Amino acid sequence: MRNGRSRFDPKRVKIRSYPVAVASGEELQKGPYVAETFPGAR
Repeated sequence: MRNGRSRFDPKRVKIRSYPVAVASGEELQKGPYVAETFPGAR
């Protein structure tokens, strides 16, 4: 998606569009995250 234009002819093919936003990686990685763990079988 370099320019936001569809590769399809809008007069012939209808495709659904979705809203998008650009965010920095720091905003997407806010935590704290906890990994779910399970005891292994022995």
